[in-house]
Amino acid sequence: MPNYQLDIFEEDNHKKYKVYIRETSSYFVYNKENMDNNCFIKGRTLIRQLSNDSQKLPYRRPT
Repeated sequence: MPNYQLDIFEEDNHKKYKVYIRETSSYFVYNKENMDNNCFIKGRTLIRQLSNDSQKLPYRRPT
């Protein structure tokens, strides 16, 4: 994830992240342990996976 698409907030000895992802962009997923799992995924898929893990709905920017 490029740094310009990531905001890190520190509160009460833990970190919170705010990530800015475009649905139409492609992102490279890197796995250190198993290089065969490296792949490109679309922003829409990445948003779905992250929101499923965190159990929070993503915020959509008004168009």
